[in-house]
Amino acid sequence: MTGLVRISRFRSTDMNDVLAIEQICFPGEAFDEGLFNRFAAKWPELFLVARRGRRPIGYSLAEIEGREAELVSIAVAPGQRRRGLGEALLKATLRRLNRAGCGVCRLSVRTTNEAAIRLYEKHGFRPLRRLRNYYADGSEALRMKKELAPPVRR
Repeated sequence: MTGLVRISRFRSTDMNDVLAIEQICFPGEAFDEGLFNRFAAKWPELFLVARRGRRPIGYSLAEIEGREAELVSIAVAPGQRRRGLGEALLKATLRRLNRAGCGVCRLSVRTTNEAAIRLYEKHGFRPLRRLRNYYADGSEALRMKKELAPPVRR
């Protein structure tokens, strides 16, 4: 599945690679360095990077407000796709959200991104509604939601 890939928290030395992945995956609407720095400062445990060796090949971003979480982005470098990395990043993020006591996770995904929609549905996300003109190019997004299990007390 992920082979010699490791998922861990973002480090400042990852920034150039994360920005490059972002530009390739989201041309015309890529997040900038300032936004990534804000996530690293406010939600460091939810800014995850998939690495092959030391090199970042994917990342995920999430944020928490109260008991609700937003999966902001998952991106995998094009040459590394279809190897389970997006799923591994999603699972790692959901585990962290569960541990943080979140009750729900929401996300928005392009309606044309069928592979991502299937992945999210496989992991329990359900469609809520379509958001018209959500993206800069006028494309629609599908708003999705997953109820998270409460943390087990031992």
